[in-house]
Amino acid sequence: MLDVTFDATIFGLQRMGGISTYAWELLHRLAGATDIRLTIELPRTLIATRTEAVLALRAVHRRSTLPTAAARYLPARAPADGVFHSAYYRVPVSPRARRVVTVYDFVYEKYRNGLPRLIHATQKRRAVERADAVLCISTNTAVDLRQAYPATDPAKIFVTPLAVDHATFFPPPERRAELADCVVFVGQRGGYKRFDLAVAAVAATALRLAVVGGAPDEAERALLDRALPGRWLALGRIDDAALRTVYASAYAFIYPSDYEGFGLPILEAQACGCPAVVARRSSFPEVGGSAARYVDEQRADAYAAELLALADSDMRAGVVVAGVANAQCFDWDRTFAATLAAYRATGA
Repeated sequence: MLDVTFDATIFGLQRMGGISTYAWELLHRLAGATDIRLTIELPRTLIATRTEAVLALRAVHRRSTLPTAAARYLPARAPADGVFHSAYYRVPVSPRARRVVTVYDFVYEKYRNGLPRLIHATQKRRAVERADAVLCISTNTAVDLRQAYPATDPAKIFVTPLAVDHATFFPPPERRAELADCVVFVGQRGGYKRFDLAVAAVAATALRLAVVGGAPDEAERALLDRALPGRWLALGRIDDAALRTVYASAYAFIYPSDYEGFGLPILEAQACGCPAVVARRSSFPEVGGSAARYVDEQRADAYAAELLALADSDMRAGVVVAGVANAQCFDWDRTFAATLAAYRATGA
């Protein structure tokens, strides 16, 4: 019997998102394994959309007594023996626990400045240096990690790619006809996400832009109204079922980000039969495979050219079929199996 303590601090920091999805996909599989005793370290206040599902898992649930804003930076309680897996760069109090940490990306190191960068980078470095196993969500992140921490023993680095929930993201029979000429942008829009490129690219075509996520702020609305007058719509924060329909209905999905640790929306779009137009950089080629339409330079006209090429129905059909097949290569059961192998490699 393997004792595993999973640090789920993320459920007090993020309502929904890639890290929350990752934590949930591992947790419900850990809870369902008959040879694992699971303890979940939870924040004092849970804000995640999956809160009820997490609390219903077969596990020991331990709540922090401290506010999450403080607890996220402090060592976590954990049994003296067994595995302690942090999904958010915490270390266990006990020096005997086998320490596993997941590293997602190096966004803070590349794009942030000042105190937030210093605090995050210091905590991450400490977690990696003390870890018995370091899980990287892509080969690209593993490369970044080796560059950032060259003294890290390669034997303790494991690539455990993210995946897509095929019961949630698939080509559905229903379509929203009003989205057939829309290019979809999903998620956060600041800085390196290059929302500006998405707007400019769509503006160079006759297509419309559909924005999924938080409401555009004043500056974003001004940009949209100037570049795409009457040709954009904000769909807001939507659940996975609605997002599946949006992907399946849209003309294309655009992902012009300068950098990501993985790029989960690429897989979600492909799994729903939506052609993905993405940057040929960072982790994206290993995620999108040969099925995505890649842009070699971060220029609006380059993205516009790829979007316009999808008007060829035969080419588009081939991209859709290849995308669905590529998404099938990423499965959470495989991610879970690779994670368990990393646990075992620590000697636990």
